[in-house]
Amino acid sequence: MDSIIQDEKECFICHNTIGLHDHHIFGAANRKWSEKYGLKIWLCPRCHNMSDDGIHFRKDLMLKVKQIGQRKFEETHTREEFLKIFGRNYLP
Repeated sequence: MDSIIQDEKECFICHNTIGLHDHHIFGAANRKWSEKYGLKIWLCPRCHNMSDDGIHFRKDLMLKVKQIGQRKFEETHTREEFLKIFGRNYLP
């Protein structure tokens, strides 16, 4: 499934369009659910995992993207469904 977060294929953070990586917002055990529900974003290597500023090294940025993903999911699903699938609430 394509991303339900982005329409354009560009880095979600810096808008670069070169060498993009597909980033699953909810990874590890939830990677398959991110794939199924389109909870993915495009990231350039620097913003993904090739610098200290990459999302994999910044908990604040990772949380912000997870919150965006949860909000988008909840536009068409319930909070209860989100919790059942992803196991945690990321919204305040």
